[in-house]
Amino acid sequence: PPLLTCPPDVTIDCEGDTDPSNTGYAMCNEVTGAPLDATYNDVIISGEGNCKVIERTWTCVDDCGNEATCVQTISVVDDEAPVFPGPEDTTLYFQCADEVPAPMPMTAIDNCDGEIVAEAGGEIILEGECGNRFEVKLRMWEFTDQCGNTSIKTLTIIVRDTIAPVAPPAPGDITIECGDIPEPVELTAVDNCDGDITV
Repeated sequence: PPLLTCPPDVTIDCEGDTDPSNTGYAMCNEVTGAPLDATYNDVIISGEGNCKVIERTWTCVDDCGNEATCVQTISVVDDEAPVFPGPEDTTLYFQCADEVPAPMPMTAIDNCDGEIVAEAGGEIILEGECGNRFEVKLRMWEFTDQCGNTSIKTLTIIVRDTIAPVAPPAPGDITIECGDIPEPVELTAVDNCDGDITV
C-alpha cells in the first residue's frame, strides 16, 4: 500500500473551519516516492452543532488498487457563554407595585449560536412584602448555548413608596351649644399608590 500520514488531531473553536486548509492535509506517497492524492470522509462520533467530535478518515489508493487509511480526530468546542448587551446586573426603582413592568423575554448574543432568547425565570422576593411600601424582587434570565455555556441576567426591582397621601382640607371650625357635639365626618385622602384612603 502507499505511505499515508494523517495530520495531527486538532481542537478548534466553533467559529473555526473544519476544512483541511484549517485542520491539515494528509500526505500520501507511492513506495517509490511519487505523490498521491488522499481523500477524506467525515463522521460525527459524538455531540452535535457547535460541540462535536469529528472522525475524519483519510484514504489513499495507488494505481494498483492498494489502499491505505488513517484517522484524524477533530474536536469542535465552544467555551464562551452568551453575552447580554449591557450590564449583567440592573436595578430599577418604582414608587408603586403597579408600575413594575411584566417580565419580558430578553436576548443575548452567543459567539456561535447567534441570538439566544430567554424568558424570565420567575421572581424571588428578597426582602419583605408590605403592599406598596417596601419590596425587593429579583428577576433572572438564563441564557444557555448549544454547548451548555450559561450566563445570567439579573434585574433587581425595588418598590418603595416614599410619597405620603395628600390629605383633604379639614372641616371648617364650628361653634355649638353644649352637649350638641356632632359625630366626626369621614375624610378621604388620595395616595399615589393606594388611591383613596378614607378615615
